Amino acid sequence: MKSKRTNMMFGILIFILGMSIVEASSVVNRNDIAIQNLKFYIEGQEFWIKAVSYEPVPLGRQDMVGEANGTGLCSPLQTPFGNLTHPIPEFKSACYDSDYFDGGSHPERDPPGPTGGWFNKIWQRDLPVIQSLGVNTLRLYNANPTTLQASIEQQNITEGYVYPYGKNHIPFFDYAEAHNLKIIFPLIGDKWLLLNTDETLYKRFLMNQIDEIGNHSALCMYMLGNELGLQLPGDNEGWTDQLQNIVNNYINFARDYQLRRWGRFIPMTSAVVDYPSLYESQAAGMDVDVFTTNAGYRGLGFSGLWEGDNTFPGWLTLSCQYNKPVFIGEWGYESTNNQINYAQPNWFNQKYSALVEKIDMGCIGGSFFEFNDEPMKTAANQRTMGMVNYTQTVCSRTQDCWEPEPLVFKDNIFVSVYSGMWNGRPFNYNTSVFDLISRPQTSLTSSTWPALCPVGPPQTTSSFRPRDSSTSASTSTSTSTSSSTSSSTS
Repeated sequence: MKSKRTNMMFGILIFILGMSIVEASSVVNRNDIAIQNLKFYIEGQEFWIKAVSYEPVPLGRQDMVGEANGTGLCSPLQTPFGNLTHPIPEFKSACYDSDYFDGGSHPERDPPGPTGGWFNKIWQRDLPVIQSLGVNTLRLYNANPTTLQASIEQQNITEGYVYPYGKNHIPFFDYAEAHNLKIIFPLIGDKWLLLNTDETLYKRFLMNQIDEIGNHSALCMYMLGNELGLQLPGDNEGWTDQLQNIVNNYINFARDYQLRRWGRFIPMTSAVVDYPSLYESQAAGMDVDVFTTNAGYRGLGFSGLWEGDNTFPGWLTLSCQYNKPVFIGEWGYESTNNQINYAQPNWFNQKYSALVEKIDMGCIGGSFFEFNDEPMKTAANQRTMGMVNYTQTVCSRTQDCWEPEPLVFKDNIFVSVYSGMWNGRPFNYNTSVFDLISRPQTSLTSSTWPALCPVGPPQTTSSFRPRDSSTSASTSTSTSTSSSTSSSTS
């Protein structure tokens, strides 16, 4: 699918910062996530990722002018930035960075912002519905690395943070966890920033994010970049080879810092465009733990993706050769005005059955694109890809009005995800994938190398196992008494 996100542009801070130490809200078993034999494990049990892409854009975003103004939940709020000598606060639309996961209260605002957190009412509207659909994972696209904790600890650095008003993602993580939802979290992966930001500063952004949520038990994977155009001819403004090297550098830094900071392994990935002739070189050259491709727009199946064609050997071969499982970063159907939902009401179930078939060929799941429609998109065939849409209200287009738009469950597609059938079988998100494939869920202790692999297992089939908790670099003492184990369904 064409790149579908407006690039986030964060204010570039010109300063060098020391390490920030902060505890996330939930203590976790530090060996809770592992990859072994081309399968994904949480708490030692095989985990099939039934994700949905989640970008709950308030309709007040259409009233933004540049990064300013906005109405409804996109009304302006104060950022951490300003002038140190003559403090002049900066205000931007709450939606300027496409980060809809800020649960901060923003007490500085006059008139006051939403009670209980800025975007919290959106999640309270959506996540119970998402959970009821059988979804076990959320794929997010944007999260501002100017976090609340960073804006407090790094305040009053020259030309840096002046006000303690950074983004607070912990309330969102806590709410997701309360609904048995794991999170694929977007580390800063904006293409312009990758190519133009000082390396020390970029690493500081990554550290901010990992410091904030790296020890939260809802976290299951990091995504650094979406459809960056790695190795695409004529793309990247002449940085074709160098961009992949830059991405690898930051992936390796983030993986190492996560381990040093928290003593906990979190898989790293980056989503690429479905460009088959590049897959073999990307499989060899990208330093990811999971290979993510947005290859979910091949009609009603995944024709040739695992089997291969005359352009590449197929992902069964590549996964086995490079010991990298595949995650389908986006799968869905582009159509104008919901045409596919009426022309073939159970298309979701047909396509999901084709994905489930690949579970023992190195596939660990996929993310359905998407939960809600995005009517403000430029391409008409990308505006109605969701399971739900929103009803515009007076509040949607009124500044300083905080009620989220009501949800509307869309015809056919919503019930297909919830309970739909294909060929007489319940290929929907509420059915256990292990019931569908008629085999038991594996564990780390019972896991074996896939029998379908055309090559034998590598020297180690669990290259990315977590480090022991004694390696954590944290010097602070956790004040949290909570802990959790995975209860999400597969």
